Amino acid sequence: MENKKNLQANNPVSPKGDFGSRNQRGGFFSGTADEDVLGITDTFTDFFTLLSEQPSRFLTIQRSMVESLWLGRESTSYSREAGDASSETRKKDKRFRSNQWDENPLFKELKDSFLRLEKNLLRSVSEMEGLKGPLKQKVEFYMARYLEIFSPANFLITNPEVLKMTLETGGENLIRGAINFLSDWDPHNGNLKLKMVRESSFKVGVDIAVSKGSVIFQNRLMQLIRYAPSTSEVNEIPLLIIPPWINKYYILDLKPENSFINWAVSKGLTVYVISWVNPKQDLAEIDFDDYGTEGLLEAVNIVASESETGRLNALGYCIGGTLLGAMLGYMASKKDYRISGATFLTTMLDFSEPGDLGVFVNEGNINVIEKRLDDRGFLSGEDMAFVFNLLRAKDLVWHFYINNYLLGKDPAPFDILFWNNDTTRLPAKMHKTYLKNMYINNLLARSGRLVIRDEKIDLGIVTTPVCFVSAVEDHIAPWRSTLQGANLFNGPKQFILTEGGHVAGVVNPPGDKAYSHRVLGKDRDDKVVEKNNAEIHDYSWWLTWLEWIQSRSGQRKMATPQSTSVIEPSPGSYVMVK
Repeated sequence: MENKKNLQANNPVSPKGDFGSRNQRGGFFSGTADEDVLGITDTFTDFFTLLSEQPSRFLTIQRSMVESLWLGRESTSYSREAGDASSETRKKDKRFRSNQWDENPLFKELKDSFLRLEKNLLRSVSEMEGLKGPLKQKVEFYMARYLEIFSPANFLITNPEVLKMTLETGGENLIRGAINFLSDWDPHNGNLKLKMVRESSFKVGVDIAVSKGSVIFQNRLMQLIRYAPSTSEVNEIPLLIIPPWINKYYILDLKPENSFINWAVSKGLTVYVISWVNPKQDLAEIDFDDYGTEGLLEAVNIVASESETGRLNALGYCIGGTLLGAMLGYMASKKDYRISGATFLTTMLDFSEPGDLGVFVNEGNINVIEKRLDDRGFLSGEDMAFVFNLLRAKDLVWHFYINNYLLGKDPAPFDILFWNNDTTRLPAKMHKTYLKNMYINNLLARSGRLVIRDEKIDLGIVTTPVCFVSAVEDHIAPWRSTLQGANLFNGPKQFILTEGGHVAGVVNPPGDKAYSHRVLGKDRDDKVVEKNNAEIHDYSWWLTWLEWIQSRSGQRKMATPQSTSVIEPSPGSYVMVK
């Protein structure tokens, strides 16, 4: 995909195609020839240099291509193995879900040949001698994205579903697709923003983020929302939720039937949530420390003051969990033990193995990224969405390319994708600090290396009970990396591993369609360990977590109205800023 000529269909930020070169009208990840922001040019220069030194490997790659495209079943075991694996992959591949891909032998062979080719080429490249470390990770990632371009599903003449609709409608689907394309394309700057959901599908505060509550505090970084009880009795120790500020808080308060906040309140928990500001250039100098002290710690002070016990529980999601972990270390250094228990949803604290996100952040391109952040003062939400979309391009790019432009359909009204499209900006200084301190230098995992307000952070002195919830298919916070982070703490630990991904695994309400989960065991030193024989619970992790959190939420008491002054009703005004 990173071939410069072929980016436009897959880059919602800069369809001009310069994935590694600068187009002044493009997005953050376009740059001049000497500003290869994503390091693609250097990656493939190093790869082809290595390949030129291994003529036998070059022949192996050529052979695998021929074997993959062999029409029929007379192929080597190497190709058959790849074909068998691809049949399992296809079950989850939205591009080939239609039965039409199997009903016609020609299209079935096109599909199977492509999946064999994809599997064989990636395997041949992966097995190259001398290809290892960060270069191996980047080559494998970019090669996979590049191969996805050539899927037969992406072309009118080789997609049976598109051909069938074109014949049935007399080509109306292609006309609608062209209209969709033109509505997504901005002729003034040449940008293409592929829509995954229509902006009119939902309205914040009307269809989603409707849990009843009030904004009781605000400063330049956040609003604090307190939710009204829906039960006659509540637990005396409240829960503070620290969502990511990469997106908006209502991922945990979508429609009432899948709102984590609504569900938690219905179980008698008194819930508070931080709604982060959507910063502009005037907050360019806001740093990670500020989010910790003016955001999280300020919220802790308020929630604790409203708690009869002076204590609270905290739950952090993604980067909100990273902030929670850092501030637990800060609070422990201050002998501040007001947090009774801490939950971490898909949270990385040890960044030594960051997964595919490590492709985009490394020492080779950090200086270029920092310069671009300084020029603008913030990282736009669309730029961040571009990176996350690349991680799951088959589902978040090509599926919608086919649906919107070839089939001529409108995207379905899906609340999670509406939230995903409601992006936020990131302050330049904070983002630079986060990339350098976490992804490059991994300071939070190294005792005393990260400093917040002159305090050296050591997670090893934190004895607060923690519960980690991670997802098997998470591409943003790989679960084995989150497990390493869990073991940095010295208190009691629970580690819940759920099916699903970074978002769908978390937004997993109890019911017939809920993902299953398991609770990992611990060794003699109370360290969480990977055990494949852990019991599988065929219901949502929410129920297992509820037992854990309620055991740390004190006694039940009568729910009474709070006397704190109210600024405005939830969801508040900060979340409305586009």
